[in-house]
Amino acid sequence: MYVAVHIRLATADDGEAIAAIYRPVVAETAISFETTVPDRDEMVRRIDETMRLYPWLVCDVDGRTAGYAYASRHRVRGAYQWSVDTSVYIAEDHRRRHIGRSLYTSLFAILAGRDTSTLSRESPCQIRRAWHCTSPWVSSPLVSIDASGSSSIAGTTWAGGN
Repeated sequence: MYVAVHIRLATADDGEAIAAIYRPVVAETAISFETTVPDRDEMVRRIDETMRLYPWLVCDVDGRTAGYAYASRHRVRGAYQWSVDTSVYIAEDHRRRHIGRSLYTSLFAILAGRDTSTLSRESPCQIRRAWHCTSPWVSSPLVSIDASGSSSIAGTTWAGGN
């Protein structure tokens, strides 16, 4: 059971913990699309670069970094100004405990300009698994979540409450 869970903005001091969470994802899977494992300094550079325009959140559980989520620019062209890419990574020993949902809920609230202090576990953003990959060929879905909470993936739409 958790004693204290805290979601906050990342700082340079989080670089080592974030690199440690990300390391096995890059080294052991194809889902990161990276070929070289980034070290602490590279993660600090990424945090700094990302936070100039977008949020990068960290979830601390009992004083230890359990996961992180961030948004980044989707594409450069002006028509994509309201589009972002999002990512969430959870330490292996903290998975399946709603940390990813909590990070995404907070991240999406910030991106939508909502007051995150009003978010609760009873009214989370709806996150759905869009695909499952068992081969090295990975496809990434486009997910749309509007301010009302309605979402769509690959042309399928559902209400935020489903």
